[in-house]
Amino acid sequence: MIPTSVGVHTVGMRFPMTGVWLSASHTSLGSLPLLPNKVYLAPPGTIGILETSGDVLDNLPKGAQLAIKDAR
Repeated sequence: MIPTSVGVHTVGMRFPMTGVWLSASHTSLGSLPLLPNKVYLAPPGTIGILETSGDVLDNLPKGAQLAIKDAR
């Protein structure tokens, strides 16, 4: 998960990814394909974005609860 308050950019990225906007309660605020060399603004209430390769979470419904674990 990448913390964000405004949005993310994919400048310099070579391949598409999937992004899931997350709220403070780790609830999905929506998912979208992240295409290279674009800027994506976060919806209100976003604390971070979960980026995955391919379309693993492409159809994740809005409001889905995610379990986020810190692997550090």
